[in-house]
Amino acid sequence: PFTVYVPTAFPDGVGEAWWLGLEKVIASESRISLMMDDKEQRFVVSDPAEKQQLFDFVEAWLRKLPPPALSAAINDLCKRYRVDLASLSREASMNWHDLAKLAADPLVTIGSATVNYAALANMKDGTASREMAMGKAVAESAFHREIRHLAYPFGDRDSFRRTHVVMAEEAGFASAVST
Repeated sequence: PFTVYVPTAFPDGVGEAWWLGLEKVIASESRISLMMDDKEQRFVVSDPAEKQQLFDFVEAWLRKLPPPALSAAINDLCKRYRVDLASLSREASMNWHDLAKLAADPLVTIGSATVNYAALANMKDGTASREMAMGKAVAESAFHREIRHLAYPFGDRDSFRRTHVVMAEEAGFASAVST
């Protein structure tokens, strides 16, 4: 009765849950400085409402960046505030052993959410196509079964385009979902 969509870099321990790093920095700091579009930006946030506003603002900016630029920006921010993004990402993710136990249940369907869970709209078409195809191939190899379903990373209207729907079909997915 449920499907788990796996971004395959995460059970490998190399995925970056950048949104968790951003959340941790903002939650634990009242003064935040980061590089945005080659310019240092400084923010002072003291209450939960201001922190939420800052999270929404920075998250929206990060989500528009191509994956290498997003990774560089979040790693710079996390390093400045001593947040171990790699450890945080690993702790929040299931590993292959845990996923295999879950996949053994006949009521669980395993799907793919690409390799790195990056917004497809921020990639060149060839890169987006490889993200989908490689996520599917890695999951099929790990679970020894066909992976027929895809979840578009983030799944909102700004994270994928109509061309990605065609790419998903070409990659062999029977369905692709968004939020």
